[in-house]
Amino acid sequence: MALGKTNISIDLVRRTLGSSKTDVGGLCLEDKVNMFSYYKPIDSQAQSTDPNTDWPANIKQNFGINIPALTLPVNTALNWTRDKPVGGRLSPYRLTDFGGYEHTARPCLSSGCTGTVSVNMSDTGYTTRTFTFEQIPASSKTNVSALNMKGIQHYYWGFALLTSLTATEGKLITCDKTIGEGGNSITVDFFEIGAGTHHKYMLFVLSKKKSTWTNQDEWNISDLEVDPLVVYHNSTFINPVPLNIFNSILMTAEMTGINTDNSSVYSPFSNFTSFPLQFYGQYAYVKVTITNIAEHQINYTTLFNVEVVSFWGTTETGTPVVLNASTGNQVSGIVLAAGESRDYVLEIEQFAWHNGDFQLDNYPTGVVNSYIKLGFGELLDQTGIFQIQARNI
Repeated sequence: MALGKTNISIDLVRRTLGSSKTDVGGLCLEDKVNMFSYYKPIDSQAQSTDPNTDWPANIKQNFGINIPALTLPVNTALNWTRDKPVGGRLSPYRLTDFGGYEHTARPCLSSGCTGTVSVNMSDTGYTTRTFTFEQIPASSKTNVSALNMKGIQHYYWGFALLTSLTATEGKLITCDKTIGEGGNSITVDFFEIGAGTHHKYMLFVLSKKKSTWTNQDEWNISDLEVDPLVVYHNSTFINPVPLNIFNSILMTAEMTGINTDNSSVYSPFSNFTSFPLQFYGQYAYVKVTITNIAEHQINYTTLFNVEVVSFWGTTETGTPVVLNASTGNQVSGIVLAAGESRDYVLEIEQFAWHNGDFQLDNYPTGVVNSYIKLGFGELLDQTGIFQIQARNI
């Protein structure tokens, strides 16, 4: 809640800021002062300020906030700062500047990003992301609004794709509206703009140059007529923003156990590194946990493929039957919600194959070192070496 416009005292300000300073000058210079408060101490020749007037709008074009020009390579130490008074006749310390001060004012412009942005380029139709910063209403008299900051009215908010923090160029994508026009949101299809795994960061900037995703430009800071400006960042809204561009199937698989009697008990593969898994029939049953790593529901057919070493020591590949781990019924599709994991059972007959053909009997009974590779267009999981042995009974 903002301080009142009257009865402003040193003790009230000190307690509001959580400061140990006990003089007007110390409080005006206190780093704990929130620069995004509409009313706050700023550098000005005014000898006094009337808290009942809209004096901040008439003194500084950016409401006492300094916005530095961007430099490349990225200098993460560059950030927005408060234009503090320095004391003396030309920039006096004024306790009245705290009239109407809002200590919990929010950043009026930032990256809007709180962590790494990840995009799976194999997830067709889901490579679009929207980025937004909070738009403080222009009518606010407690929180500075970007809409009223005259120094950035004609800039476009956006980001550049960087290959590293030492890069000096990168593709720029901005809003199609300036800050003054309300531009605070960008929707970008990373596939459409040609993002690749070599792009590692999104550097949010304020640019005098407009470059929407439908009209991409390569830029270098030395090529711009007006230097881009730094976008505010803190421990919550980070900048630069780490970017993880990758290509991956939308599920993971982990084979956790095996048996040959289709019971509910599955032994870990490590149990059979020195003593062979005994087969009294043609099939092995492998428990596998499938996890959806997409941000949306997935729906796949069960066209998995396996590679094993058979009783004959030959490498065999084929399609296992997929069973519901709870009911034992065959399933033809896997439907998982975002982030959901579910257990299935793979019925594998390829151990009883010889050179691509299924064999009903007369298996060799020697111990064979085998393994299982599970794939779905790409390798999902692979066991270590384990021993198998057919028993002709």
